[in-house]
Amino acid sequence: MGIERPIYICQCGCDEEIPYSPRHQYPSKKPKYKVGHFHRNKFFLNRNTIENEYKKAGSGAKLAEKYGITPVAVYNMLRKIKASTIPKEELAEPKQRTGRYWELKCLDFLEGAEDFSGMDWRSPFDLIFNGYRVNVKVSNPVNQGKTWTFNTRSKQQIDYFLCIGLNESGEVEKLYWIPSDKAKKQTTIRRGSKTKYDEYATTFELLNHKRQDTGY
Repeated sequence: MGIERPIYICQCGCDEEIPYSPRHQYPSKKPKYKVGHFHRNKFFLNRNTIENEYKKAGSGAKLAEKYGITPVAVYNMLRKIKASTIPKEELAEPKQRTGRYWELKCLDFLEGAEDFSGMDWRSPFDLIFNGYRVNVKVSNPVNQGKTWTFNTRSKQQIDYFLCIGLNESGEVEKLYWIPSDKAKKQTTIRRGSKTKYDEYATTFELLNHKRQDTGY
């Protein structure tokens, strides 16, 4: 009885088995593509089937993972063939659904806010409020409930990050209106103690009031 060899499937989208090599026994040498297939992944999106594949997968990210490509490649082809995309609130990934849920809440709470994220998934900002391009960020309590962490890496074409810190029940505990040039790539804010971000703490009511006064 021979040694059982692991089976690896090429991730370029061909779904073919990768020929075994003794070096594959080492974790750092586990293969992802057949020889010569690394750059083939971009050719495996079929215009005739991509819309059905996308809907079956539940999101562009899931389909991209199947073919070993980026979600951008998937959505670019969907855009080229003018295919309808799944509303963010119905996407397969819970994290994206949560983000969209709070985007919609902000649109309800902020007077005159305009939706951009729901109109185009590629938009670098989620909404426009009071003339400012705003990216909505949400965080549950992390680090044993001591902090909130927001991914504020992307700053291009964004004026403000509206960071929403939730409590353990999923309700808004704190709201921060942070200028993009004052945010780090990852913004971490401590709960229940003084922090340098206190000057950016706000409420929906205050934001609306400032808008009426043409402030901010």
